[in-house]
Amino acid sequence: NSISGVVRHDANGCTGDNGRGYEINPFAASHYDIGYAPPYIANFERDPSIPTSNQDVEIVCTITDFDGSVDSVAFVWSAIDTQSVANFTVAPMTLVTGTTDEFEFEIPQQANGTLVRYYIYAKDDDGNESYLPSKPINQATPNFDFYTVRDNGLIIPDIQFTYNSNGASPLNGAEVTVKGIVTASTKIGDLGFLYIQDENATSWAGIWCVGIGLNTYYRNEEVEVTGFVEEFYGMTRLNVTSSSKTGNLGSITPLVIDPSDSASYANFGWEPYESMLVRYEDPNNSSLYVSQTNLGFGDYAVSNSASAPVWSSGRVLAGRQSTTAYSSLNVQLVTDTSYASIDGEMDVTPIVVDNTMTFDAIEGILFYGFSNYRLLPRNNNDFINPSVTLDSITVATSPIGLDEWATSNLKAYPNPSNDWMQLESSGAGMWTIANVLGQQVASYETQGSLRISTTSLAEGTYVARFSGAQGAGTIIFIVQR
Repeated sequence: NSISGVVRHDANGCTGDNGRGYEINPFAASHYDIGYAPPYIANFERDPSIPTSNQDVEIVCTITDFDGSVDSVAFVWSAIDTQSVANFTVAPMTLVTGTTDEFEFEIPQQANGTLVRYYIYAKDDDGNESYLPSKPINQATPNFDFYTVRDNGLIIPDIQFTYNSNGASPLNGAEVTVKGIVTASTKIGDLGFLYIQDENATSWAGIWCVGIGLNTYYRNEEVEVTGFVEEFYGMTRLNVTSSSKTGNLGSITPLVIDPSDSASYANFGWEPYESMLVRYEDPNNSSLYVSQTNLGFGDYAVSNSASAPVWSSGRVLAGRQSTTAYSSLNVQLVTDTSYASIDGEMDVTPIVVDNTMTFDAIEGILFYGFSNYRLLPRNNNDFINPSVTLDSITVATSPIGLDEWATSNLKAYPNPSNDWMQLESSGAGMWTIANVLGQQVASYETQGSLRISTTSLAEGTYVARFSGAQGAGTIIFIVQR
């Protein structure tokens, strides 16, 4: 209830800043007037963390009471997603044999896709109560944890979907493995960061990936990543430890959101779309205007009116890459030309936005940071029908899906090549040659048989892409001298 003692002021400084400030120093047991201690719930474990439909879930925790004894312990849960917390099933937790403070409960197996919600309640011999995860004083019912039964493994929405008011993932700190379609990549001309998205979900579907080995993936490729869930200033992301291509391709359609609808993004309203590929667009097909030309730190905003206030405008960030900014260097429209060489070297010529500029729509990745949602266009191509002329940007495409047709319909020899190469195709079409960075270095029309000179190509690996009425495919070849 209270602490008594001698007030001490550290001579090394005053209150705040780097000084220790004032402190109270009790020096007798009587100086501590100890209040009540409710039961202490700790060492919680759920196994398995993501069960299949044929697995029961074992719940174990320790519960102790420092000034008395634990009187009752309950596991309160529901497998009905529409059931109110007040109507959850209350079941006793039993003491583990041979222990004095370890309690357990087994959740029976549930059907695939079932959302299971739960909390733990404990009361001591003085009537003091505790809850896990918690029960705010002014809240009628406790908070709860949850999981979803998955027969085919974890999916991205399991990481992103949350009941937490701050948007934090329920799997924060956990190691997970998920699959997703690449919506933004580290390839030249792209956003510069890897995002993947669940192809079958329309909310909670995207995730930002950081870590090792992420430079080999192209847009629209399906990848499988393993890593640890972490919260980065309110933005959920995966710190990837391993990843691989599945060999499949997918397609993600941007989710349309209205940047002018202030009610939709108030109170974390856009949280379900964090890290997803979205499209700022007016629902009445009106143009979008630059409504706020400089909101600081590279942000500007668009709305259905050039004079719209910031609270009814959607933020856009471009031209900055730093420890706190993760936007594209392939977008010309920025708030200041200084970003050409500050916070990363822009790969395009900057153009300062003004409120005369209009667009039919803007696409990109929805990012959250510094208490605001903002759109990260991946490059100039994400600005749909801009009123200002922007440079066209090419992003290398995945060779996956083209190789099967290529095996029986395309040939390139000799491979490795010294000074010439014969390109054979099953019909007329166009060959393009690109280096490993995705930069096109040559293109040729063919009627089916074509001999090209490789003397102008530096030694290295190249991708020959063919496209014609009969089909399309790629061949990898090497120039070696």
